[in-house]
Amino acid sequence: MNEQGARGKRQHGPWRTVLGQGVAVVLLAVLGLPTLGPALAQDLTTVSYGEIPAISNIGLYAGLEKGYFREEGLDVRMHQFASGAKMIAPLAAGEIGVAGGGSSAALFNSIASGMDFWIVADKGQVRPGFGGGDLLVVRKDLLPVFQREGLRALKGRTVGMYAKGSINDYGLARMLESVGLSLADVKDVYIAPPNHPQAFLTKAIDAGLEAEPWGTRAESAGAGVKFLRAYEVDSLRTVQIAVIMYAGRFIREQPKAARGFMKAYVRGIRYNHAQGYKHPEMLAVLSKYTKVPPQVIAGSELFYLDGDARPNVESLADQQEWFLKQGFAKQRVPMDRVLNLSFLEGAKP
Repeated sequence: MNEQGARGKRQHGPWRTVLGQGVAVVLLAVLGLPTLGPALAQDLTTVSYGEIPAISNIGLYAGLEKGYFREEGLDVRMHQFASGAKMIAPLAAGEIGVAGGGSSAALFNSIASGMDFWIVADKGQVRPGFGGGDLLVVRKDLLPVFQREGLRALKGRTVGMYAKGSINDYGLARMLESVGLSLADVKDVYIAPPNHPQAFLTKAIDAGLEAEPWGTRAESAGAGVKFLRAYEVDSLRTVQIAVIMYAGRFIREQPKAARGFMKAYVRGIRYNHAQGYKHPEMLAVLSKYTKVPPQVIAGSELFYLDGDARPNVESLADQQEWFLKQGFAKQRVPMDRVLNLSFLEGAKP
């Protein structure tokens, strides 16, 4: 609800309104909460954001909690999706202005077909020591088999994934290729991330490729065990897992909001870097938005987030080539039709 709606229908005289705003600012300062700055004097611009609850959203979550988006005059409303691929249609139609999700064939196919959206920033990468994306978790009772046979134990197994033609497929395929197997050697089932722990418990899946905190969530439920981090496979040592995307309509019709969103988002990333993922404040923020207990998040693998929110363009290009080779993508799209990194320039300190 915007501020005008929050005040309701009662009208106040100008001096009473100014006094009320001044008291509000003082109270927020005394309590150590972020002040609203210019947003007190004007309605906030609503920005709809499509998300999958994940640790890699920390830039957004921290920005919300610290008041950075409100300082830019923005009211960010979040809408949850099962995968990044499922955000594409509403994003291209302008039903949501911003989305944060995994790379996918659907992303490249949609741009090739003329759908109107752009990758504008990083939202999580795999780097050595940062295994929060494409984390292979195996069912707890099958751990001895995997310890004995390694990745070859995946042959004939049912693997929980997020969406067909997603970054999950890319990651799993690279893992399988490292031991001479392919996607044809496993059975994929597509399940929303929060439902994977239950799928392990009911033995609906034998393994799953997870984004944190869902791998650690499966472990804490006694259902699964983290078996392999993506960076432990040579071909997956550096991978762009998730990205921030802007609808073309959002860019054209709300350029100020688009610039403000990026500025607040990058501030959120940098605040997290200064504090650290495992700082009690950051654990509380992540728990609030993912609905996962802080102690579970504390045991989670981390995502690498670029301090300037710059995505790994080379990795995205490699993914597109793989999607083409596998038949998931229909035609090659020049990367300058995929990326619009101009908003990052205005987000520099």
